[in-house]
Amino acid sequence: MVPAKISVIGLGVEEAARLDTAALQALKHADLVIGSERQLQQISTLIEGFVVETVELPKLKRLKKLLNQCGDRHVALLASGDPMFYGIGSWARRHFPDKVISYAGISSVQAACNAVGVALQNVDVVSVHGRPLSNIVRHLAHGNQLALLTDGDSQPQDIARLCLHHGFSQTELWVCQRLGYADESIVKLQVNELSHWETRQFAALHVTVVRIGGHPVYVPEGPGISDTAFITSMDNSVEAGKGLITKKEVRLNILSLLAPRRSAVGWDIGAGCGGVSVEWAFQYAKTDIHAVEKHPERLQCLHANRERFGVNNLHIHATSAPQALADLPDPDAVFVGGSDGRLADILSHSWLRLSQGGHLVASAVTENSKAVLHEFMQSIQCSHQQSVQIAVNKGSELAGQQIYRPALPVTLILMVK
Repeated sequence: MVPAKISVIGLGVEEAARLDTAALQALKHADLVIGSERQLQQISTLIEGFVVETVELPKLKRLKKLLNQCGDRHVALLASGDPMFYGIGSWARRHFPDKVISYAGISSVQAACNAVGVALQNVDVVSVHGRPLSNIVRHLAHGNQLALLTDGDSQPQDIARLCLHHGFSQTELWVCQRLGYADESIVKLQVNELSHWETRQFAALHVTVVRIGGHPVYVPEGPGISDTAFITSMDNSVEAGKGLITKKEVRLNILSLLAPRRSAVGWDIGAGCGGVSVEWAFQYAKTDIHAVEKHPERLQCLHANRERFGVNNLHIHATSAPQALADLPDPDAVFVGGSDGRLADILSHSWLRLSQGGHLVASAVTENSKAVLHEFMQSIQCSHQQSVQIAVNKGSELAGQQIYRPALPVTLILMVK
């Protein structure tokens, strides 16, 4: 039986918790208080004289079981900082939606920004706590300011090396340690010096504030990743910018037709080395993109590009379509860039699974593929259809004179369900 009420109480960042009147009353009237050893120590003086059972915070699976056994008791669940900001409050509301009341505390990010003198609204907050460090990559741009929630695998030295690898050698970091405690420490460092401090130890409780400086090697400074930034050959046998990727001018048109939405699911079928899927995942961090590709070398490049651009919202499926599509979540947008001769089947399966209002976009270069696309488009009921052909001519030189070399025209078909 679920508890009568769960009060999720944010303790802020101080050594001894300071709670407002409402949070303090919720704590004192609780039958059971659950928190980490440190959190229970923070509130120990606040519950003196009250008959309150305390339990050290277990793993989330066991916590859910414990809460389900609480009967009609009032439970106080302690949280560091603000429970609804990368905290346990979101978990509690997801599993016990009608039982939870949250009490906000000052988050470590708020405290760090105030200590450093950075306006919170001008900061991108990124959690790499229990998440890949490469999540930072999409936020690397000259002048950007980041507040990073870190763990043992994302120490300041690791952050510095990542920034240097991507060309941001003028980046500054403030390592804010043990905020709110008597031994609070804030250290300002340059990435060039920090990257060599292999043995420098930092407190487990810290937030890193970063001001990005420098010029990118790979990540784009505006819309569209440069073609030459993609890995299209694992042995460098293919010139940078060549190989099986959709070129930038066409890629951006494809994304505009896909009209990506926040928290949507996208498919890229015949993903090649990842021109479309990587750009899609990079520009739209809250989407989940599923890339289907079967060619071994292209798959290697696709994995390498996912790592290079830190697009951990890109899920790679090493298999063929349309068989592979059965195991994917229903899409809100689909791009078909390669079909291995099964274009009609892939279009039919994709259209069947596409959500209402979703966008299906396909590209074609050969006349045969164009004919299949037009035939399919005529066979279905769409709320909107569009066909566009893109011909790109790029400047070059011939005998010392400027010329424009044409690329093969690409036809794009949009079908909105």
